[in-house]
Amino acid sequence: MFSLKRTNAILAERFGTDLLNNPNYRLSWSTKETEIRRGNFPIGNTGILSTEKENREVPKYPFFKDRWVLEKKCELPPTPELPVAAMHGYSYEPIFVFQDSHGNYLEPVWRAIELLVYSAIRGPEQVFNTSRTEDASKEEANAKDIQYFEDVLQEESPYLPTMLHNREAVKLDSTKVFEEKKSAD
Repeated sequence: MFSLKRTNAILAERFGTDLLNNPNYRLSWSTKETEIRRGNFPIGNTGILSTEKENREVPKYPFFKDRWVLEKKCELPPTPELPVAAMHGYSYEPIFVFQDSHGNYLEPVWRAIELLVYSAIRGPEQVFNTSRTEDASKEEANAKDIQYFEDVLQEESPYLPTMLHNREAVKLDSTKVFEEKKSAD
């Protein structure tokens, strides 16, 4: 089951945070995200077309209603359009909106999130070629492990029983050894 808190904790753990513990990548809900912008905004609801230049809290993603957004923390040079973000020196910018090509909602899946972050870090060509190579090498390693354990289990005369049979090994019952020493004292 999807958990935003757990997903963001894993993103912070795997892909790091800054010195103030702000994650380098995060998943957020588009409708809840706002930002302070400086711009010309209409004055009141008077119907008179007049604007005033001011700082105002506005939706960050007005075109993506009720969607998950994978964001990357980006350094932000001083800019008058985003006064609060510029004051902090960074802003979270979208790298992927979880919706299909028709604008339909998509549930975030960890493997997709992970590939998107690796793609943002290394570039898509490296990520997708590497992941295929890694998958193939993991499958090959798993096949070797399976073969080894099948060989060990199928061997007709396992190592220890063979040694016991040939009287090359001895089995000691540690409880009896302890009792004998105890009774000797």
